Amino acid sequence: SSSSAASDVYKRQALRWLWKDYPNPIVAGQNSRQPLMRILAPDEPWRSVAIPEDVSLYGSIASDPAGNIYATDTKARLWKIDPNGTATLFATGVSGVSGLAFGADNRLYAAQEKAKRLTAFDDKGKGFAIASGIPCAALTVTHGGMIYAAETKSGRLWRIDASGKKYDTGVAVSGARVLQLTPDQGWLTVAPDPGTGKFASSFRVAADGSLTDGQTYFDIFPVSYTHLTLPTKRIV
Repeated sequence: SSSSAASDVYKRQALRWLWKDYPNPIVAGQNSRQPLMRILAPDEPWRSVAIPEDVSLYGSIASDPAGNIYATDTKARLWKIDPNGTATLFATGVSGVSGLAFGADNRLYAAQEKAKRLTAFDDKGKGFAIASGIPCAALTVTHGGMIYAAETKSGRLWRIDASGKKYDTGVAVSGARVLQLTPDQGWLTVAPDPGTGKFASSFRVAADGSLTDGQTYFDIFPVSYTHLTLPTKRIV
């Protein structure tokens, strides 16, 4: 039929385009549909992480300035994964962590939604409560040590200063699940849980830390995610 013939022509054209540079290998393009390729280091392969067999990583991740990655597992443990891909136990008894973020003070911050607590960990893995009473599932930390945290169920956004004092920003984003600041710290992006919505919002961060000029316009693809990265340099 004519439809089958058209399909065959299309397939041949697609294969011809795909192999147009043969015998050179196929490489990922750098365009609007492959934005990650713009920041990945060239000629660096993906590497497996050497974690113990009984460890199942789950939830949010965060990285420090040295390139170490921190992640939680299903047994309430925090793991530190170095740039070589080797995992070591960082902290235990850390239950219900739904969000992680690294601060400029070299402390790792965790949002524990069920415990209604924000916890900070020093470089030895010792944790201590920063704020309590708010069921936050996501957080991010400014260069000055200010914490922004979000309640996924209510969508409320909180601001917590270095002393642990809490401020209701008066802003709510339905299903808020991921927070990230722009490199210049001037804007806060809030993405919803994939099951709640697909549009992220942006807010201007005022000098006093308040949030203004909120706009909803970032179209998040309908996929599952636990963190949002706004890179400032090439990464592996």
